[in-house]
Amino acid sequence: PSLNATIYANANQNYRPVMYSELIPSAMAEIVDSNMTDVTGYSSEFGIKGNRLFRGMNFTYDINAFYIRYNNKIGTIPPIDFGPTLKTNIGDLESKGVEFFTELSFFNPFMSKVTEQLSFYVSGTVIDARYKRWNNLAIAGDEATSIVGKKAEYAPEQIIRAGVEYKAGIIAINYQFHYTSASFSDAANTLEPN
Repeated sequence: PSLNATIYANANQNYRPVMYSELIPSAMAEIVDSNMTDVTGYSSEFGIKGNRLFRGMNFTYDINAFYIRYNNKIGTIPPIDFGPTLKTNIGDLESKGVEFFTELSFFNPFMSKVTEQLSFYVSGTVIDARYKRWNNLAIAGDEATSIVGKKAEYAPEQIIRAGVEYKAGIIAINYQFHYTSASFSDAANTLEPN
């Protein structure tokens, strides 16, 4: 309490049943696995948040580390020898990282007769999301084509937002910079189109 900070932790067990839309083929050349199972997993986080007020400034922060396990992810396995694609449980995914938010606010930095606030803020996420198990037997045993250890689709390693905001009475001006690092669109982490 003397630091005006809160330490928090959270752990959850996750469950998602197979959706009706996943049981219907999305194309004529797709087969749905009749033995598809529900998606399970768990998530946890640990962090600290708080704020400090000193000399007309307020410093706010929230930093946490997280871990997410996603078992029996549902997806599509590409065709083998020009056969149909298979919609099934494709494997397990693990995601871990750090999220943070900091803001420094100045109260009445320019004028004393108008209620105003000038804030600088930075928030971001650093993520490592990778496959831990892959069910495509055609490539699972081959180190050159195996998905195990590859990065998850649409999971950038860094997301950063930074900005400045000025409020005076009912007027507010905000400028924000946003950066998202590159990510892969397929589990094979293809760099060049085929």
